[in-house]
Amino acid sequence: MPELTQILTIYLVTINVATFFVYGLDKWKAKQSRWRVREAALLLLAVPGGSIGAWLGMKGMIL
Repeated sequence: MPELTQILTIYLVTINVATFFVYGLDKWKAKQSRWRVREAALLLLAVPGGSIGAWLGMKGMIL
């Protein structure tokens, strides 16, 4: 059975990668003058652990 630290690490990596891509999608849509991702959806990803991915996605950084 995986340890708690392994589970937490997998969760944080997963939520940050997903958040990064959603924020990147929102940034791309903004540049294309298209409908954007709802702010509530962005915050829902960032608050429970995806803040690093959100920050990187807002800055347009590639990992």
